[in-house]
Amino acid sequence: MSTGQPVIQIFDLKSRQLSTLPGSSGLTAPRWSPDGRFVVATALSQGKWGDPAVRIFDFGTNRWSELEKDPIDNKWWSADGEYFYFDKLMTDDPAIYRIRIRDHQIERVASLKSVRRAFSEMGWWMGLTPDGSPMVLRDASIEEIYALDFDGP
Repeated sequence: MSTGQPVIQIFDLKSRQLSTLPGSSGLTAPRWSPDGRFVVATALSQGKWGDPAVRIFDFGTNRWSELEKDPIDNKWWSADGEYFYFDKLMTDDPAIYRIRIRDHQIERVASLKSVRRAFSEMGWWMGLTPDGSPMVLRDASIEEIYALDFDGP
C-alpha cells in the first residue's frame, strides 16, 4: 500500500530485483558513498517537526542515524568517503561544511557570505575538486563591466 511518501529503491542489476531501502519513507536525493557502505538522504520535511533533515544509512548495521538537523543544500562525498560535504544557504551566515563519517563531527570549511552565487534550473551548484577543495559557481554577470574600443574599416 502506497503512503504517497517517496522511498529510496535499489535496483540489483544482477538479479533484476527492485527493493526498498528499509526506513527510507519520506527521504529523497540519496547519495551513495564511494565505497558503497553508506547512503545519505534528505528528509522531505527538511528538519520540520524536530525530524533530522539529513540521515545516513549504514549497510553494515542496516540502520539509519541522524547526520544533520538543519536543512542543507548540495551534497557531495569526498573521494575517499571519509567526509560528506554540503552547504547551508538559507541562513544569515551561508557556508560550506563537511561531516566526518567516522564520528559525525561537523566542520565549517568556508564562508559563502560574500560570494554571489549563480542560480540555475538546478539551484545553486557546489562540487569538489579531485583533491577535495570545494567549488561554487559565482555570478559576476552584473558586477564586472567592460568597455571595448572598436576600430572599424
